[in-house]
Amino acid sequence: MVTGDGHPALGAGARSHGKRHSDRKRAGGVVRPSSTRWPRRVFSQGSDPDPRFSLANERTFLAWIRTSLALFAAGVALEAVNLPIVPGLRRASTIVLVLLGAAAPAQAWFGWVRTELALSLFFNLGARVGR
Repeated sequence: MVTGDGHPALGAGARSHGKRHSDRKRAGGVVRPSSTRWPRRVFSQGSDPDPRFSLANERTFLAWIRTSLALFAAGVALEAVNLPIVPGLRRASTIVLVLLGAAAPAQAWFGWVRTELALSLFFNLGARVGR
């Protein structure tokens, strides 16, 4: 059931614990995010993006973190397990896997920031085809 203001009706005795967009401070008709959110570089600009897109961005960030952990684990396992591989090749592969594991969180962070800013500033995130 929907109330007269377009919001879903809560059951008897239920309380709303969050503020609606209409209840938040508005500046020029655009909903502004709270200035206490971190990182301020991201949340001080634009408006709150659709939560579905923001949560999808966070899931992508966490996928990069999982990938980083897997790369670290593969590097450690390659060095710990005595496989019949040329020692120089095994050591080089281990170093590459560990370095990629160290670089993945940085890429995850900068990708999250870039996408979150683009979402809050309403930039087009679609792929460019034919250009």
